[in-house]
Amino acid sequence: MESIEIISKHQLPRKLTQEIAGHISYIWENHPKLRDIFKQFHQKKILDETTEYFWNELDRICADDYIPNKQDIINVRYRTTGITEKKFEINE
Repeated sequence: MESIEIISKHQLPRKLTQEIAGHISYIWENHPKLRDIFKQFHQKKILDETTEYFWNELDRICADDYIPNKQDIINVRYRTTGITEKKFEINE
């Protein structure tokens, strides 16, 4: 429970430090209820499926020299409402 308490008290600015990543990893690896939530995810849409991807990549992501790779970019979700149209002119 110590990790949950530390994460819940984490103040702004919220930077993903090694310490916080360690606590998130600990909770992810040691609390079966959290894993059960992901098993039920498809039925109840509790957490976005990309959340699991990023939690599994915490060690890499919290590194000081972290640069997002293609898979990171693909897994970032931006909520949209409706359709957004963009027009581009291509000069030949």
